[in-house]
Amino acid sequence: MNTRLLGILGVLLALICWAGLIVLRFLIFHQPFSLGLIAVEMGLVVLGSAIFWRWIISVLERQASEVRQRTNHLEALHSASIALTTEHDLTAVLQKVVDLSRALLNAKYGALGILDEDGSTIAQLITSGLSPASRARMDHFPRTHGLLGVPIVEHRPIRVDSIVDDPRARGFPVNHPTMNSFLGVPLISKGRVFGNLYLADKLPDLASGRRGQTLAFSQEDEEILEMFANQAAIAIENAQLYRQNQQIAILQERERFGMDLHDGVIQSIYAIGLMLDNSRHQLETAPGAAQEGISAAIVGLNQVIKDIRTYIHDLRSSQLNGHNLQQGLEELARDLQTYSVLNIDVDVDPTTLKRLSSKQTSDLLQIAREALSNVRKHANATQVAIRVRPDHGKVTLVVEDNGRGFDTAANGKPGGHGLHNMAERAHQLDGVLDVSSAPNGGTRIAVTLPS
Repeated sequence: MNTRLLGILGVLLALICWAGLIVLRFLIFHQPFSLGLIAVEMGLVVLGSAIFWRWIISVLERQASEVRQRTNHLEALHSASIALTTEHDLTAVLQKVVDLSRALLNAKYGALGILDEDGSTIAQLITSGLSPASRARMDHFPRTHGLLGVPIVEHRPIRVDSIVDDPRARGFPVNHPTMNSFLGVPLISKGRVFGNLYLADKLPDLASGRRGQTLAFSQEDEEILEMFANQAAIAIENAQLYRQNQQIAILQERERFGMDLHDGVIQSIYAIGLMLDNSRHQLETAPGAAQEGISAAIVGLNQVIKDIRTYIHDLRSSQLNGHNLQQGLEELARDLQTYSVLNIDVDVDPTTLKRLSSKQTSDLLQIAREALSNVRKHANATQVAIRVRPDHGKVTLVVEDNGRGFDTAANGKPGGHGLHNMAERAHQLDGVLDVSSAPNGGTRIAVTLPS
């Protein structure tokens, strides 16, 4: 039943009751009949009942709207929580947490800060709604001062209608975008705060027609973000455990590599060294035996070289996992993120995977490994993009960062030996290495190979 019909029925019910009262007055109490009085009473009854039922209807509609809004928020919260469970990669989970929270409450900006080991400062900041150019203009990441420090220190949410009017609004970096309303909640796991989730500038619904305005966050917004933060904390912790398991697997593989070298190659080289030393002492007393010993050492060295080549081939096959360049690049990105706070985006055109030979794929991975190593050691970057694209019958690998860059014309370039090795690998594949960089302008390394 719609509210308009409910209002009409309310007025009719009031008229029926009034008509019954008229009958009682004239038939039982024999009061005099007056058309004027009846008209006035009818008008008052209709007006009063209409006003009353209009008020009742407005209350019911408001409560129904609140119930619908609450239901929509809970459904969105449920969908966002489910979406988090589909990811295991830590970097993807962190970005999805801040993206989903911003969409959940229709905020213009969102940020997720992950604290360092001692919980004193933000070690990694993931943003949403902030363009890369705007982020690059800031002289440093926001720290745990002022408003941002409240969830960390006090372990509770904070909601501010106007940031500029709050005395705790300090510590924002230069060129930080202007923000009005603010909502922040802590990320807590096992009683320990390991991060914070922030939203700023709640936007009105498109249906409201108030474009360009920002609203204050409500108590309901705060409760919803707290519930989502609890789910996000679990998802982040699971992703961290997944990364730790991967790190353990890497360490185990390195240990196996070391054991294989020690038990095989190193023992063989040690034996050849003893053989050469013995031959050196026989040069004067038994030159024939010395010659045989040297010949045997040469045979042994050739066998060691063969064993090393076989081992390297096996490593390449294991690393490529079916000669899939994308999986190899994603593995390199995960390895680097294990030891840094870099955000690395890998984007590979799937049509390029079948165009490359096993050797091209292996060498491209080595070039990417060297490029990422240079970023970690020299660039002081926060973002790295790895792209593989077809290029007029060729394939191009690009590794680009937003670091401090360098003057390509100057001597003593950062990672000089690494750049030389990358260029040499590209040359061996009949490819071309292009390096473009500028001070404070990031670095772009592109390798183009024939497919």
